[in-house]
Amino acid sequence: MAEFHSCLWYIRNLRFLPQITEEEEMDLARRSEMFDVPKGQIFGVRDAESGHAYLLKKGRMRSLRKTPDGREVALDILAPGDIVGATAIVSGGADSERFEALEPCLVCRIRGEVLHDLLERNGQIGLSVMHRVGLRKRKIESRLLDMVFCTVPVRVARLLAELAEKFGQKTPEGTLIDLKLTHREIGDLVGANREAITRALAGLVDEGAIAYQGKLILVTDADRLGSAAGR
Repeated sequence: MAEFHSCLWYIRNLRFLPQITEEEEMDLARRSEMFDVPKGQIFGVRDAESGHAYLLKKGRMRSLRKTPDGREVALDILAPGDIVGATAIVSGGADSERFEALEPCLVCRIRGEVLHDLLERNGQIGLSVMHRVGLRKRKIESRLLDMVFCTVPVRVARLLAELAEKFGQKTPEGTLIDLKLTHREIGDLVGANREAITRALAGLVDEGAIAYQGKLILVTDADRLGSAAGR
């Protein structure tokens, strides 16, 4: 019973699906299960028949995908309220994404058939999930294209602009990105080595676009960061 109420609280407060009714929220909570993901653990999603969808409740994860040449690259950082694994359920195909916990995470696992039934019963929810899936797909495709056609400084500037929008906290000095990432982890997200990331970040500091507050990055001039990102 405690797990049911906890799952229901997260479904409601994370606004998992704005169009969901109270009855559907309770049904979804009853048919879902929560589990902890330790920092550093990796798990994958499979296909619509055997897979699950996952609602991230606490913590942050990064999504991983293999490139055609066999390399595994990080494509996105996920925050509480994000849902993953829905692509296979919506499209009926397969999903090759894997996810690594950047910190201890709490996840609500929803069986594929449960979410599929919900989508069939409520067309508005189906449209909402398809919209989310489409946005993530376009974001991943854009990130992969950037890795091919854009310089490392541009890639880093675009990544920081995205992170500031998703994880930013407004301060008198600018927008603080509330996410601790090493240079190597930033490199994983933009497809570059640590040395190239260090040079790119130093360039943004020299331009007055960013500064450091401890281990966090502060966007001090969004316009300059946007200009460095080619936007």
